[in-house]
Amino acid sequence: MSEELQRYLNKTADQNTYYEGESIDNFQHFILGSTTLKQLKKAGIIEDFVTEIVFSPRLWDGDASQRTMPDEIILDHKRVVLVVERKTSMELNSPKKEEVAAEQCLTYMQQLGSKLGVITDYNKFLWINNPDNKSTEIRYIYENDKLFSEDYRCNNIIKIVYNHLDDKQILFIILPQSTLVHLQIKFGKQYGSQHTKNQNYV
Repeated sequence: MSEELQRYLNKTADQNTYYEGESIDNFQHFILGSTTLKQLKKAGIIEDFVTEIVFSPRLWDGDASQRTMPDEIILDHKRVVLVVERKTSMELNSPKKEEVAAEQCLTYMQQLGSKLGVITDYNKFLWINNPDNKSTEIRYIYENDKLFSEDYRCNNIIKIVYNHLDDKQILFIILPQSTLVHLQIKFGKQYGSQHTKNQNYV
């Protein structure tokens, strides 16, 4: 067992042990960083993971293995609904660095079967989507013409985004401010100094 899992360890009345993450809405949030997927599976926190994935990173020099160590995972029971990749602001201060982090995050998402991922320094939040676990490129989530940038720790944000993803990759949601928001997932490619929409996007 990794040391950081100790804080999530609980015991039942009859002294059986189990792990319980911090609460975000109805999900369990595990803040990690040095715990491998193999350890998470052995602890019973996740059901399973894979080491053979469709996505092949172009810039990130890591790989999909049982030694993968996600920074944060958010679960619905044992099903991973969101993978979070934490970075420093210096590690996200250019489009290329953002893409490196996104490739790392998508690799972990495909290993865990998660549809959603967030790359963040806790000031910037970049959301990516992995709808069928077969994505071969980064897909960023856009709100109108801008990258969706809500903090995943805010009330109901994960549930709103997750529950409204459909096969057309378009979502219509009501945020707490009661304003209608049109969220559309675009294939994320970076041109010049910022993420832009391209006529070849779907």
